[in-house]
Amino acid sequence: MRKSFPRIAALLLIAALCPTAESQPVGNPPAPARVAVVDLTRVFSQSTRRQAMEEALRQRQIELAKQESTRMEAINRMAGEIESYAMGTPQRTKLERERKAAVQELETWRNESFEEMNEKFAALLTVLYNEACRDVAEAAAERGFDMVIKEQSIERAPETRDEAAMMFSQRIVIYVKPEYDLTSEIIRRMNERYAAEGKKEVGPSAGDAASPE
Repeated sequence: MRKSFPRIAALLLIAALCPTAESQPVGNPPAPARVAVVDLTRVFSQSTRRQAMEEALRQRQIELAKQESTRMEAINRMAGEIESYAMGTPQRTKLERERKAAVQELETWRNESFEEMNEKFAALLTVLYNEACRDVAEAAAERGFDMVIKEQSIERAPETRDEAAMMFSQRIVIYVKPEYDLTSEIIRRMNERYAAEGKKEVGPSAGDAASPE
């Protein structure tokens, strides 16, 4: 008993010096984060800026299609003219070289036009995404939200099993109260800004098409 007394005393001393969790002062618990959602699919589909910019892209596609038709007509005329000369004649040989060069030039032009349209469409999405992000940040700050999650609505029924699996797996939010959904607010802000600009923009500018924020 005498031998164990010093050990017990030491344990009691350690316990006294080391406060337990119950003895530690507890402050006010942090307030729960307020989370909102935004359906970017709806935002993009109802954006008047997107509609105008896509119309400009469609007009550019029509213009490119006309240019391609003109080039093809010239190549076909050359083919007909080639047949008017006998095989091996200098005139036929010259026209064959010119037609071959025109075909190669057409293929290069097609690739460049394809890349041009891809870049313009990517720039269009970047403009809309950056604008939406700015409006989301402003609306969230004004309404006291700490976080905004991207929602993705399903606008049409899936047609295949794989499509259904992909579309359903991409859903992040299944249900949200209307007061936590900022989608309509963001659409209103974006469309009002575009209207205030006089709807003069027909394509993405270099500044707006910068990397996504």
